[in-house]
Amino acid sequence: MGDLKINEEDWIKSKIILYSSYEVIQKIKNKLTSKQLEMFRKTCFGHFLDVSEFQFSGQIVHHILLREVEQPNVEEMWFDICGAQLRFSIKEFALITGLNCSECPKVNRGETSGNGFLEKYFPSKKVSRELVDRVFDSYDGSNDEDCVKLAQLHLLENMLLAKEKQKLVDLEHVRLLDHPDIFNNYPWGRVCYSYTLGFLQRALENRVSKFRERQRRNPDHHCETYHLAGFPYVLQVWAYESIPQLGKLYAEKTGSNMPRILNWGDTYQPNWKRIQKSVFARDKVEVVVLNPTKLEKKADYMKIGKAVTIRTPDKGYLTTASHVKAVVPRSEYENRIEYRPQRGSSADQFDIKQEFSSFRDEMREVMISLKEEIGEINYKLTSLDVDRVEMGKKLTNVVNALYDIESELKSGENDSMPDNRRSNNGDAAAEMPKETNNDEMVQQVENVEEQSLDKTEDHQSQQGHKEKGLCETNPSPVNSSVKVPEKQNENPPIAKGSEQH
Repeated sequence: MGDLKINEEDWIKSKIILYSSYEVIQKIKNKLTSKQLEMFRKTCFGHFLDVSEFQFSGQIVHHILLREVEQPNVEEMWFDICGAQLRFSIKEFALITGLNCSECPKVNRGETSGNGFLEKYFPSKKVSRELVDRVFDSYDGSNDEDCVKLAQLHLLENMLLAKEKQKLVDLEHVRLLDHPDIFNNYPWGRVCYSYTLGFLQRALENRVSKFRERQRRNPDHHCETYHLAGFPYVLQVWAYESIPQLGKLYAEKTGSNMPRILNWGDTYQPNWKRIQKSVFARDKVEVVVLNPTKLEKKADYMKIGKAVTIRTPDKGYLTTASHVKAVVPRSEYENRIEYRPQRGSSADQFDIKQEFSSFRDEMREVMISLKEEIGEINYKLTSLDVDRVEMGKKLTNVVNALYDIESELKSGENDSMPDNRRSNNGDAAAEMPKETNNDEMVQQVENVEEQSLDKTEDHQSQQGHKEKGLCETNPSPVNSSVKVPEKQNENPPIAKGSEQH
Protein backbone atom coordinates (compact mmCIF):
# COMPACT_ATOMS: atom_id res chain seq x y z
CA MET A 1 0.00 0.00 0.00
CA GLY A 2 1.05 3.56 -0.58
CA ASP A 3 0.99 6.61 1.61
CA LEU A 4 -1.98 8.71 2.57
CA LYS A 5 -3.61 10.49 -0.35
CA ILE A 6 -3.75 13.65 1.75
CA ASN A 7 -0.90 14.35 4.14
CA GLU A 8 -1.99 14.88 7.71
CA GLU A 9 -0.68 18.44 7.80
CA ASP A 10 -3.03 19.24 4.86
CA TRP A 11 -6.19 17.91 6.48
CA ILE A 12 -9.02 20.40 6.24
CA LYS A 13 -12.24 21.01 8.06
CA SER A 14 -15.32 20.08 6.07
CA LYS A 15 -19.08 19.91 5.89
CA ILE A 16 -20.83 17.09 4.03
CA ILE A 17 -24.15 17.50 2.23
CA LEU A 18 -25.92 14.15 2.07
CA TYR A 19 -28.72 13.27 -0.34
CA SER A 20 -29.66 9.89 1.12
CA SER A 21 -32.07 9.82 4.06
CA TYR A 22 -33.32 7.19 6.50
CA GLU A 23 -36.59 9.13 6.66
CA VAL A 24 -37.62 7.19 3.54
CA ILE A 25 -38.16 4.09 5.68
CA GLN A 26 -40.38 5.89 8.14
CA LYS A 27 -42.41 7.39 5.30
CA ILE A 28 -42.99 3.91 3.88
CA LYS A 29 -44.11 2.62 7.28
CA ASN A 30 -46.55 5.51 7.63
CA LYS A 31 -47.88 5.27 4.08
CA LEU A 32 -48.45 1.55 3.59
CA THR A 33 -51.19 -0.46 5.24
CA SER A 34 -50.38 -3.54 7.30
CA LYS A 35 -51.15 -5.76 4.31
CA GLN A 36 -48.99 -3.67 2.00
CA LEU A 37 -46.13 -3.68 4.53
CA GLU A 38 -46.19 -7.48 4.59
CA MET A 39 -46.02 -7.48 0.80
CA PHE A 40 -43.13 -4.99 0.88
CA ARG A 41 -41.27 -7.11 3.46
CA LYS A 42 -41.15 -9.97 0.95
CA THR A 43 -39.35 -7.82 -1.65
CA CYS A 44 -35.60 -7.33 -2.03
CA PHE A 45 -35.76 -4.22 0.18
CA GLY A 46 -38.02 -5.66 2.87
CA HIS A 47 -35.31 -6.06 5.53
CA PHE A 48 -34.80 -2.30 5.64
CA LEU A 49 -38.08 -2.03 7.56
CA ASP A 50 -36.21 -3.41 10.59
CA VAL A 51 -33.39 -0.85 10.71
CA SER A 52 -33.10 1.33 13.79
CA GLU A 53 -33.14 5.11 13.78
CA PHE A 54 -29.85 6.23 12.27
CA GLN A 55 -28.27 9.67 12.11
CA PHE A 56 -25.63 10.28 9.48
CA SER A 57 -22.38 11.63 10.95
CA GLY A 58 -20.50 13.64 8.36
CA GLN A 59 -17.53 14.10 10.71
CA ILE A 60 -17.04 10.34 11.20
CA VAL A 61 -17.17 9.76 7.43
CA HIS A 62 -14.80 12.69 6.87
CA HIS A 63 -12.35 11.19 9.36
CA ILE A 64 -12.35 7.94 7.40
CA LEU A 65 -12.00 9.58 3.97
CA LEU A 66 -9.01 11.65 5.12
CA ARG A 67 -7.20 8.39 5.88
CA GLU A 68 -7.54 6.87 2.40
CA VAL A 69 -4.27 5.47 1.05
CA GLU A 70 -2.92 5.17 -2.47
CA GLN A 71 -3.48 1.75 -4.09
CA PRO A 72 -4.02 0.52 -7.67
CA ASN A 73 -7.43 -1.13 -7.32
CA VAL A 74 -10.11 1.34 -8.40
CA GLU A 75 -12.84 -1.06 -7.28
CA GLU A 76 -11.96 -0.70 -3.59
CA MET A 77 -10.93 1.85 -1.02
CA TRP A 78 -8.25 1.27 1.63
CA PHE A 79 -7.83 3.33 4.77
CA ASP A 80 -4.98 3.73 7.24
CA ILE A 81 -6.57 3.45 10.68
CA CYS A 82 -3.88 4.22 13.25
CA GLY A 83 -1.25 2.19 11.43
CA ALA A 84 -3.53 -0.62 10.23
CA GLN A 85 -4.69 -0.63 6.61
CA LEU A 86 -8.25 -1.87 6.16
CA ARG A 87 -10.29 -2.49 3.04
CA PHE A 88 -13.74 -1.29 2.08
CA SER A 89 -14.95 -3.29 -0.90
CA ILE A 90 -18.11 -4.80 -2.32
CA LYS A 91 -17.72 -7.74 0.07
CA GLU A 92 -17.95 -5.48 3.11
CA PHE A 93 -20.79 -3.60 1.40
CA ALA A 94 -22.78 -6.83 0.94
CA LEU A 95 -22.01 -7.97 4.49
CA ILE A 96 -23.43 -4.75 5.89
CA THR A 97 -26.41 -4.03 3.59
CA GLY A 98 -27.69 -7.52 2.76
CA LEU A 99 -28.33 -6.41 -0.83
CA ASN A 100 -27.79 -8.61 -3.85
CA CYS A 101 -24.24 -7.85 -5.05
CA SER A 102 -23.89 -10.53 -7.70
CA GLU A 103 -22.94 -9.81 -11.30
CA CYS A 104 -25.20 -7.52 -13.26
CA PRO A 105 -27.12 -9.72 -15.71
CA LYS A 106 -27.48 -8.98 -19.37
CA VAL A 107 -31.19 -8.31 -19.45
CA ASN A 108 -32.93 -8.81 -22.77
CA ARG A 109 -34.96 -5.71 -23.65
CA GLY A 110 -37.70 -8.04 -24.84
CA GLU A 111 -38.11 -9.30 -21.28
CA THR A 112 -38.56 -5.76 -19.96
CA SER A 113 -40.44 -4.23 -22.88
CA GLY A 114 -43.48 -2.14 -22.19
CA ASN A 115 -44.00 1.06 -20.26
CA GLY A 116 -47.16 0.23 -18.31
CA PHE A 117 -46.04 1.43 -14.89
CA LEU A 118 -43.99 4.27 -16.36
CA GLU A 119 -46.87 5.65 -18.47
CA LYS A 120 -49.37 5.23 -15.64
CA TYR A 121 -47.52 7.27 -13.03
CA PHE A 122 -44.86 9.18 -15.01
CA PRO A 123 -46.42 10.01 -18.39
CA SER A 124 -43.89 12.75 -19.13
CA LYS A 125 -41.08 10.16 -19.04
CA LYS A 126 -38.82 12.68 -17.38
CA VAL A 127 -38.59 11.21 -13.93
CA SER A 128 -36.59 13.10 -11.32
CA ARG A 129 -35.92 12.04 -7.76
CA GLU A 130 -38.21 14.82 -6.57
CA LEU A 131 -41.03 13.56 -8.84
CA VAL A 132 -40.69 10.02 -7.45
CA ASP A 133 -40.99 11.42 -3.95
CA ARG A 134 -44.03 13.53 -4.86
CA VAL A 135 -45.88 10.72 -6.66
CA PHE A 136 -45.34 8.36 -3.72
CA ASP A 137 -46.62 10.91 -1.21
CA SER A 138 -49.73 11.74 -3.26
CA TYR A 139 -50.75 8.16 -4.13
CA ASP A 140 -53.99 7.10 -2.45
CA GLY A 141 -52.88 3.48 -1.95
CA SER A 142 -55.95 1.98 -3.57
CA ASN A 143 -53.94 -0.63 -5.48
CA ASP A 144 -51.77 -2.73 -3.15
CA GLU A 145 -49.30 -3.90 -5.81
CA ASP A 146 -48.77 -0.43 -7.26
CA CYS A 147 -48.37 1.06 -3.79
CA VAL A 148 -45.63 -1.48 -2.97
CA LYS A 149 -43.90 -0.80 -6.31
CA LEU A 150 -43.92 2.95 -5.68
CA ALA A 151 -42.44 2.30 -2.23
CA GLN A 152 -39.66 0.20 -3.77
CA LEU A 153 -38.87 2.90 -6.32
CA HIS A 154 -38.97 5.54 -3.59
CA LEU A 155 -36.45 3.65 -1.43
CA LEU A 156 -34.20 2.87 -4.39
CA GLU A 157 -33.97 6.41 -5.73
CA ASN A 158 -34.12 8.40 -2.49
CA MET A 159 -31.99 6.26 -0.19
CA LEU A 160 -29.80 3.76 -2.09
CA LEU A 161 -29.15 5.79 -5.25
CA ALA A 162 -29.89 9.20 -3.80
CA LYS A 163 -28.80 12.31 -5.67
CA GLU A 164 -29.90 15.89 -6.18
CA LYS A 165 -33.67 16.27 -6.35
CA GLN A 166 -33.59 17.68 -9.87
CA LYS A 167 -31.47 14.85 -11.30
CA LEU A 168 -33.27 12.35 -13.52
CA VAL A 169 -33.46 8.69 -12.54
CA ASP A 170 -32.69 5.82 -14.87
CA LEU A 171 -35.94 4.94 -16.69
CA GLU A 172 -34.85 1.28 -16.85
CA HIS A 173 -35.31 1.15 -13.09
CA VAL A 174 -38.93 2.22 -13.51
CA ARG A 175 -39.57 -0.20 -16.38
CA LEU A 176 -38.28 -3.13 -14.29
CA LEU A 177 -41.20 -2.60 -11.90
CA ASP A 178 -43.47 -4.13 -14.58
CA HIS A 179 -41.60 -7.38 -13.93
CA PRO A 180 -41.45 -7.93 -10.13
CA ASP A 181 -39.41 -11.14 -10.37
CA ILE A 182 -36.66 -9.45 -12.38
CA PHE A 183 -36.74 -6.35 -10.22
CA ASN A 184 -36.45 -8.27 -6.92
CA ASN A 185 -33.63 -10.48 -8.20
CA TYR A 186 -31.68 -7.64 -9.74
CA PRO A 187 -28.27 -6.93 -8.12
CA TRP A 188 -29.22 -3.55 -6.70
CA GLY A 189 -26.44 -3.94 -4.16
CA ARG A 190 -23.79 -3.89 -6.89
CA VAL A 191 -25.43 -0.90 -8.58
CA CYS A 192 -25.65 0.94 -5.26
CA TYR A 193 -22.05 0.11 -4.30
CA SER A 194 -20.67 1.23 -7.65
CA TYR A 195 -22.62 4.47 -7.55
CA THR A 196 -21.69 5.23 -3.94
CA LEU A 197 -18.03 4.31 -4.38
CA GLY A 198 -17.63 6.77 -7.24
CA PHE A 199 -18.68 9.68 -5.04
CA LEU A 200 -16.60 8.52 -2.06
CA GLN A 201 -13.46 8.26 -4.22
CA ARG A 202 -13.95 11.76 -5.65
CA ALA A 203 -15.09 13.44 -2.42
CA LEU A 204 -11.65 14.90 -1.53
CA GLU A 205 -10.16 14.99 -5.00
CA ASN A 206 -8.30 18.34 -5.41
CA ARG A 207 -10.14 19.48 -2.31
CA VAL A 208 -7.06 20.84 -0.53
CA SER A 209 -5.97 23.02 -3.45
CA LYS A 210 -9.50 24.38 -3.84
CA PHE A 211 -9.61 25.11 -0.13
CA ARG A 212 -6.29 27.02 -0.25
CA GLU A 213 -7.46 29.05 -3.22
CA ARG A 214 -10.75 29.99 -1.56
CA GLN A 215 -8.95 30.84 1.66
CA ARG A 216 -6.54 33.05 -0.25
CA ARG A 217 -9.44 35.02 -1.70
CA ASN A 218 -11.39 34.96 1.54
CA PRO A 219 -9.37 34.67 4.78
CA ASP A 220 -12.55 33.83 6.69
CA HIS A 221 -13.04 30.62 4.71
CA HIS A 222 -12.31 27.77 7.17
CA CYS A 223 -14.59 24.95 6.05
CA GLU A 224 -14.83 23.10 2.74
CA THR A 225 -18.21 21.68 1.65
CA TYR A 226 -18.68 18.62 -0.55
CA HIS A 227 -21.60 16.37 -1.53
CA LEU A 228 -22.06 12.62 -1.21
CA ALA A 229 -24.61 10.75 -3.32
CA GLY A 230 -25.57 7.10 -3.20
CA PHE A 231 -25.70 5.37 0.19
CA PRO A 232 -22.73 6.58 2.32
CA TYR A 233 -24.39 5.30 5.51
CA VAL A 234 -22.65 2.01 4.78
CA LEU A 235 -19.21 3.53 5.26
CA GLN A 236 -20.28 4.83 8.66
CA VAL A 237 -21.52 1.37 9.73
CA TRP A 238 -18.28 -0.11 8.37
CA ALA A 239 -16.39 2.30 10.64
CA TYR A 240 -18.44 1.18 13.67
CA GLU A 241 -17.73 -2.47 12.87
CA SER A 242 -14.03 -1.97 12.08
CA ILE A 243 -13.21 0.42 14.94
CA PRO A 244 -15.07 -0.88 18.05
CA GLN A 245 -14.18 2.17 20.14
CA LEU A 246 -15.90 4.40 17.60
CA GLY A 247 -19.08 2.34 17.68
CA LYS A 248 -18.99 2.11 21.48
CA LEU A 249 -18.82 5.87 21.95
CA TYR A 250 -21.00 7.26 19.19
CA ALA A 251 -23.54 4.54 18.33
CA GLU A 252 -25.58 1.82 19.94
CA LYS A 253 -25.35 -1.81 18.91
CA THR A 254 -28.83 -3.25 19.18
CA GLY A 255 -28.23 -6.91 18.32
CA SER A 256 -26.41 -9.50 16.20
CA ASN A 257 -28.75 -9.78 13.24
CA MET A 258 -28.16 -10.32 9.54
CA PRO A 259 -27.34 -8.16 7.69
CA ARG A 260 -25.22 -6.04 9.99
CA ILE A 261 -26.87 -2.74 9.16
CA LEU A 262 -29.80 -3.88 11.31
CA ASN A 263 -27.58 -3.95 14.41
CA TRP A 264 -26.75 -0.27 14.67
CA GLY A 265 -28.72 2.73 15.87
CA ASP A 266 -27.38 6.24 16.04
CA THR A 267 -28.95 9.60 16.85
CA TYR A 268 -25.76 11.42 17.82
CA GLN A 269 -23.44 13.63 15.77
CA PRO A 270 -20.01 14.17 17.42
CA ASN A 271 -17.72 16.95 16.25
CA TRP A 272 -14.40 16.42 14.50
CA LYS A 273 -12.09 17.26 17.39
CA ARG A 274 -13.91 15.03 19.83
CA ILE A 275 -13.67 12.04 17.49
CA GLN A 276 -9.95 12.66 17.03
CA LYS A 277 -9.32 12.94 20.77
CA SER A 278 -11.47 10.03 21.94
CA VAL A 279 -10.57 7.50 19.21
CA PHE A 280 -7.82 8.21 16.71
CA ALA A 281 -5.39 9.95 19.08
CA ARG A 282 -5.50 7.25 21.75
CA ASP A 283 -2.36 5.28 22.64
CA LYS A 284 -4.01 2.03 21.59
CA VAL A 285 -6.80 1.63 19.06
CA GLU A 286 -8.49 -1.72 18.47
CA VAL A 287 -9.14 -2.52 14.81
CA VAL A 288 -11.27 -5.40 13.50
CA VAL A 289 -11.04 -6.96 10.05
CA LEU A 290 -14.57 -7.76 8.89
CA ASN A 291 -14.92 -11.45 8.16
CA PRO A 292 -18.30 -13.09 7.59
CA THR A 293 -19.41 -15.74 10.05
CA LYS A 294 -20.27 -19.27 8.90
CA LEU A 295 -23.93 -18.36 8.84
CA GLU A 296 -23.28 -15.16 6.89
CA LYS A 297 -21.23 -17.05 4.30
CA LYS A 298 -24.32 -19.12 3.50
CA ALA A 299 -26.50 -16.05 2.92
CA ASP A 300 -27.57 -15.36 -0.67
CA TYR A 301 -26.35 -11.78 -0.53
CA MET A 302 -22.77 -12.98 0.08
CA LYS A 303 -22.66 -14.78 -3.28
CA ILE A 304 -20.62 -12.17 -5.09
CA GLY A 305 -19.50 -12.69 -8.65
CA LYS A 306 -16.17 -11.75 -10.18
CA ALA A 307 -17.21 -8.98 -12.51
CA VAL A 308 -17.50 -5.56 -10.94
CA THR A 309 -19.37 -2.69 -12.53
CA ILE A 310 -18.50 0.79 -11.32
CA ARG A 311 -20.75 3.70 -12.08
CA THR A 312 -19.08 7.06 -11.65
CA PRO A 313 -20.91 10.40 -11.47
CA ASP A 314 -19.38 11.65 -14.72
CA LYS A 315 -18.44 8.67 -16.90
CA GLY A 316 -21.45 6.39 -16.57
CA TYR A 317 -20.80 2.65 -16.36
CA LEU A 318 -17.27 1.20 -16.41
CA THR A 319 -16.95 -2.58 -16.47
CA THR A 320 -13.85 -4.61 -15.60
CA ALA A 321 -13.27 -8.18 -16.67
CA SER A 322 -12.55 -9.66 -13.26
CA HIS A 323 -12.26 -8.78 -9.63
CA VAL A 324 -8.74 -7.56 -8.79
CA LYS A 325 -7.29 -9.20 -5.67
CA ALA A 326 -6.26 -7.04 -2.75
CA VAL A 327 -2.65 -5.85 -2.89
CA VAL A 328 -2.11 -6.70 0.79
CA PRO A 329 -3.56 -10.14 1.70
CA ARG A 330 -6.07 -9.99 4.48
CA SER A 331 -4.41 -13.00 6.15
CA GLU A 332 -1.57 -10.73 7.27
CA TYR A 333 -3.89 -9.12 9.81
CA GLU A 334 -5.37 -10.79 12.83
CA ASN A 335 -9.03 -10.27 13.53
CA ARG A 336 -8.34 -8.07 16.53
CA ILE A 337 -5.09 -6.13 16.77
CA GLU A 338 -4.08 -3.07 18.72
CA TYR A 339 -2.14 -0.35 16.92
CA ARG A 340 -0.44 2.88 17.86
CA PRO A 341 -1.26 6.04 15.91
CA GLN A 342 0.98 6.64 12.93
CA ARG A 343 1.57 10.30 13.72
CA GLY A 344 0.60 12.83 16.33
CA SER A 345 -2.80 14.38 16.56
CA SER A 346 -3.59 17.26 14.27
CA ALA A 347 -6.80 18.18 16.04
CA ASP A 348 -5.33 21.47 17.16
CA GLN A 349 -5.36 22.65 13.53
CA PHE A 350 -9.14 22.90 13.64
CA ASP A 351 -11.28 25.49 15.40
CA ILE A 352 -14.24 24.28 17.38
CA LYS A 353 -17.09 26.76 17.48
CA GLN A 354 -19.74 24.68 19.23
CA GLU A 355 -18.63 24.37 22.83
CA PHE A 356 -21.88 22.80 23.81
CA SER A 357 -21.31 19.94 21.39
CA SER A 358 -17.88 19.32 22.86
CA PHE A 359 -19.30 19.26 26.37
CA ARG A 360 -22.03 16.88 25.24
CA ASP A 361 -19.41 14.57 23.77
CA GLU A 362 -17.49 14.51 27.03
CA MET A 363 -20.59 13.70 29.00
CA ARG A 364 -21.48 10.93 26.58
CA GLU A 365 -18.04 9.36 26.99
CA VAL A 366 -18.37 9.50 30.76
CA MET A 367 -21.77 7.85 30.61
CA ILE A 368 -20.45 5.10 28.38
CA SER A 369 -17.57 4.37 30.75
CA LEU A 370 -20.06 4.10 33.62
CA LYS A 371 -21.85 1.25 31.89
CA GLU A 372 -19.07 -1.09 32.93
CA GLU A 373 -19.62 -0.23 36.60
CA ILE A 374 -23.40 -0.29 36.61
CA GLY A 375 -23.58 -3.78 38.13
CA GLU A 376 -21.42 -2.84 41.08
CA ILE A 377 -23.33 0.39 41.61
CA ASN A 378 -26.65 -1.47 41.67
CA TYR A 379 -25.24 -3.91 44.21
CA LYS A 380 -24.10 -1.05 46.44
CA LEU A 381 -27.48 0.64 46.17
CA THR A 382 -29.16 -2.59 47.23
CA SER A 383 -26.88 -2.80 50.27
CA LEU A 384 -27.67 0.80 51.13
CA ASP A 385 -31.38 0.03 51.00
CA VAL A 386 -30.91 -2.83 53.48
CA ASP A 387 -28.86 -0.62 55.81
CA ARG A 388 -31.48 2.10 55.54
CA VAL A 389 -34.23 -0.29 56.63
CA GLU A 390 -32.17 -1.44 59.63
CA MET A 391 -31.39 2.15 60.58
CA GLY A 392 -35.06 3.03 60.30
CA LYS A 393 -35.96 0.24 62.73
CA LYS A 394 -33.36 1.46 65.23
CA LEU A 395 -34.59 5.04 64.98
CA THR A 396 -38.16 3.83 65.55
CA ASN A 397 -37.09 2.04 68.72
CA VAL A 398 -35.28 5.16 69.96
CA VAL A 399 -38.32 7.36 69.30
CA ASN A 400 -40.61 4.92 71.10
CA ALA A 401 -38.25 4.89 74.09
CA LEU A 402 -38.24 8.68 74.18
CA TYR A 403 -42.04 8.71 74.16
CA ASP A 404 -42.05 6.29 77.09
CA ILE A 405 -39.63 8.49 79.06
CA GLU A 406 -41.70 11.55 78.29
CA SER A 407 -44.86 9.78 79.51
CA GLU A 408 -43.13 8.75 82.74
CA LEU A 409 -41.93 12.29 83.37
CA LYS A 410 -45.42 13.70 82.84
CA SER A 411 -46.95 11.12 85.17
CA GLY A 412 -44.30 11.93 87.81
CA GLU A 413 -45.11 15.63 87.62
CA ASN A 414 -48.81 14.93 88.06
CA ASP A 415 -48.11 12.71 91.10
CA SER A 416 -45.97 15.42 92.77
CA MET A 417 -48.70 18.09 92.37
CA PRO A 418 -51.22 18.52 95.29
CA ASP A 419 -54.46 16.65 94.75
CA ASN A 420 -56.63 19.68 95.41
CA ARG A 421 -54.70 21.71 92.88
CA ARG A 422 -54.79 19.06 90.16
CA SER A 423 -58.47 18.37 90.56
CA ASN A 424 -59.56 22.00 90.78
CA ASN A 425 -57.43 23.10 87.83
CA GLY A 426 -58.63 20.15 85.83
CA ASP A 427 -62.27 20.93 86.56
CA ALA A 428 -61.80 24.59 85.72
CA ALA A 429 -60.11 23.75 82.44
CA ALA A 430 -62.83 21.34 81.51
CA GLU A 431 -65.56 23.86 82.27
CA MET A 432 -63.83 26.82 80.60
CA PRO A 433 -65.34 27.59 77.21
CA LYS A 434 -63.16 27.58 74.09
CA GLU A 435 -63.80 31.22 73.26
CA THR A 436 -63.95 33.76 76.16
CA ASN A 437 -62.89 37.34 76.60
CA ASN A 438 -60.19 38.42 79.01
CA ASP A 439 -62.56 39.66 81.78
CA GLU A 440 -64.45 36.39 81.90
CA MET A 441 -61.22 34.40 81.97
CA VAL A 442 -59.84 36.51 84.89
CA GLN A 443 -63.10 36.12 86.83
CA GLN A 444 -63.03 32.33 86.34
CA VAL A 445 -59.44 32.12 87.52
CA GLU A 446 -60.27 34.21 90.63
CA ASN A 447 -63.19 31.94 91.51
CA VAL A 448 -60.98 28.87 91.20
CA GLU A 449 -58.36 30.47 93.44
CA GLU A 450 -60.94 31.41 96.12
CA GLN A 451 -62.23 27.85 96.23
CA SER A 452 -58.68 26.56 96.47
CA LEU A 453 -57.82 28.95 99.33
CA ASP A 454 -60.96 28.05 101.29
CA LYS A 455 -60.16 24.37 101.08
CA THR A 456 -56.57 25.01 102.01
CA GLU A 457 -57.53 27.06 105.09
CA ASP A 458 -59.93 24.36 106.28
CA HIS A 459 -57.26 21.72 105.90
CA GLN A 460 -54.65 23.80 107.68
CA SER A 461 -56.97 24.70 110.53
CA GLN A 462 -57.62 21.00 111.13
CA GLN A 463 -53.91 20.36 111.15
CA GLY A 464 -53.45 23.34 113.51
CA HIS A 465 -55.81 21.85 116.13
CA LYS A 466 -53.89 18.63 116.08
CA GLU A 467 -50.58 20.39 116.52
CA LYS A 468 -51.79 23.25 118.70
CA GLY A 469 -49.34 22.74 121.47
CA LEU A 470 -46.40 22.80 119.13
CA CYS A 471 -47.59 25.93 117.40
CA GLU A 472 -48.19 27.85 120.63
CA THR A 473 -44.85 27.02 122.29
CA ASN A 474 -42.67 27.33 119.18
CA PRO A 475 -44.38 29.45 116.51
CA SER A 476 -42.67 29.94 113.14
CA PRO A 477 -41.38 33.52 112.73
CA VAL A 478 -41.77 33.44 108.98
CA ASN A 479 -45.31 32.10 108.79
CA SER A 480 -46.46 34.40 111.57
CA SER A 481 -45.67 37.45 109.49
CA VAL A 482 -47.30 36.21 106.28
CA LYS A 483 -50.72 37.60 105.45
CA VAL A 484 -52.78 35.78 102.85
CA PRO A 485 -54.59 38.19 100.55
CA GLU A 486 -58.21 37.63 99.79
CA LYS A 487 -57.59 37.52 96.01
CA GLN A 488 -54.35 36.86 94.13
CA ASN A 489 -53.26 35.49 90.82
CA GLU A 490 -51.25 32.53 92.12
CA ASN A 491 -51.69 30.21 95.10
CA PRO A 492 -49.13 31.03 97.84
CA PRO A 493 -46.61 28.37 98.81
CA ILE A 494 -47.62 26.25 101.80
CA ALA A 495 -44.94 25.55 104.37
CA LYS A 496 -45.01 21.94 105.50
CA GLY A 497 -45.37 21.32 109.21
CA SER A 498 -46.47 24.86 110.02
CA GLU A 499 -49.76 26.61 110.55
CA GLN A 500 -50.75 29.41 108.21
CA HIS A 501 -52.94 32.32 109.43
